[in-house]
Amino acid sequence: MTRKTITVARVYLTERKAHLDRLVEHLRVEEKVRGLTVFRAVAGFGPSGHVHSS
Repeated sequence: MTRKTITVARVYLTERKAHLDRLVEHLRVEEKVRGLTVFRAVAGFGPSGHVHSS
């Protein structure tokens, strides 16, 4: 088995599609990222513990 070092990054954006499109294009073209998955959060909470939902 060959070992390979990889980098995993989590990116949090607002729901503006323009931001996502620019980021995806940059990662694909400039950074040569070989894979990308985008998830849409439906709920979460921060340091206050207050739950936010979409």
